[in-house]
Order: sequence, then structure tokens, then C-alpha cells
Amino acid sequence: MVVARAALLDIRRGDPWIPTHPARQVLTRRVPGAYEVADRHERHLLLVDYQLAAVRHRLGLHPRDDWYAVMEDGPGLSKDHSPGPAVDLHQRGKAVWRSLRTASRYATEVDFAFQCDWRTQEVQERVHRLRCLLGSKQLNPP
Repeated sequence: MVVARAALLDIRRGDPWIPTHPARQVLTRRVPGAYEVADRHERHLLLVDYQLAAVRHRLGLHPRDDWYAVMEDGPGLSKDHSPGPAVDLHQRGKAVWRSLRTASRYATEVDFAFQCDWRTQEVQERVHRLRCLLGSKQLNPP
């Protein structure tokens, strides 16, 4: 999963949404033995981060590390960047909301078992980031 996260940070790789992007290739592979709830949470959080990277790319923003980063999104890639069709951004936003729901379910289950809440907070941070990214293009959770 570190390979996927590293690929998301490499601006030369282009749009994470395209099928040939290395991060997407990693996410399409079956992970043997990843059936524990905690493993599923981690994998779904990676999927959320991948989809957030695709939204950022569509908006013309630099990649960022959602796993460790605490700073807000920085300036855009270029003044000439076209954000693309609104329908594409809408699709990407809907995909993130779906993944956030699934990640939240696994986070809640694991946090309940260990009587903590840090996984749930991680998911909520991603919800906040998505809302900040979409701004006036706000998509309500489906």
C-alpha cells in the first residue's frame, strides 16, 4: 500500500483516475489475507485517499499525502489548468462519498472493539478535506 501512496504523490504520473495510473493498479489487485476488519479499514482509507487525489487533480491542485499531512491543500498546478467537465468532478465526488461510508463503517467497528475513536476521526478528517476541496461545488453525500 506504500507503493500506491507514493505513486499518488508523483505529479509526473498524471491523473490518478485513469486506469493505467500505478496507484490504481495497486488498488485493483487482490490482497491475500486482507480480510480482518482492521485491514479492510486501512485498505478503504487508502481508496478514499486515492479518490481524494483524483479530485485534487481534476481541480488542478498539487498532490498531497493524506496519511501524514496535516496542512491544507496548497496552490494549484498552473493557471492554465482546466478543471474539466463538471460531470467528471461529480463522479469523482460521489465515488469518494461511497468510499467514505464504507471506511467509516469499518472504522466504527474496529474503534468499538478497541474502545477508541482515532480511526473514526481519520475518516472524519477526510470528510472535511473533501468538503473543503469541493467548496462551492459541494456534493451532498449520496
